[in-house]
Amino acid sequence: MRHFVVAILSVVSFTFAENCAQIYMKARPAANYYNHLYTTVKESNQHYSGDRVLWDEVLYFSWNGSANEYVIDSAVRVDGRWPENNATLYKDSGTYALYKEESSQGSMVSYSNGKKYEEGTIDYSGDTLIISHVLYGDYKRAHLTTMKMHISNDTLHYYQDSYIGYPDTVDDQDTSRYFLIDNPEKENHCLQYYYNSDKNEWVKSSSDISYAFKGDTLIFSRRLLDIDDIYEDKVNYLVLNSVLFDKHTTKAGFHRRKPYSTLSNKGKYHDVKGGLHSKTIPYRVLFGIGE
Repeated sequence: MRHFVVAILSVVSFTFAENCAQIYMKARPAANYYNHLYTTVKESNQHYSGDRVLWDEVLYFSWNGSANEYVIDSAVRVDGRWPENNATLYKDSGTYALYKEESSQGSMVSYSNGKKYEEGTIDYSGDTLIISHVLYGDYKRAHLTTMKMHISNDTLHYYQDSYIGYPDTVDDQDTSRYFLIDNPEKENHCLQYYYNSDKNEWVKSSSDISYAFKGDTLIFSRRLLDIDDIYEDKVNYLVLNSVLFDKHTTKAGFHRRKPYSTLSNKGKYHDVKGGLHSKTIPYRVLFGIGE
């Protein structure tokens, strides 16, 4: 009887075990304010050139939610290299993001100094998750992206179409195809492959993707390589919406962090990368869609 109970518990544990495909499909949208299931409460970014740190920043997000509507009240930025550039971006100043859900779809919109910065929709009604995203940024043209994610046999299939254009032109079109699987040699690490259309073959990506759980927090990490020895380490700390927006939500601890004082920089304004300015400018987007 004892062995039978142990066997049943083993099956239950295995049933609820998460893999790379499931984690990526939940965490990746949340990193862009699509708060279906999970919400980002903290993000760290380190950019390197070889061993030299180009910049080091941590962002803490304070969210408020009711029913299926969540809004950022403030975002605290901590600069690891130049603490004098620490800053807080407040909703009252017109810089925030808002996510809403209805039926099987969600919508996201973010604002910078009262102006629309990006927006999009997420559809999770079927077995394929679809995100349509428009980034307006500080430019006259928009960056439009469609992402599709589908899980089959513990493999995440990921398609991304993007182009620049608005309102009358289309430029820099790109179609990318990826798939993700568990790394059999490293626990909680993922292997990512992309399709090389020139060689007509799948090629292993140099991106390092991993995850871990700490209490109610999912820690989602990615190392993204750029050109030569330039690379970025991006880590998102995410909490289930059912935990974060419940009245007993102190386990994550991040969204209740006391903002840093910016009184010493009175009369000056910060962008999200820490630059000081004599007047307000639209802040740079906190998360970019796609890899």
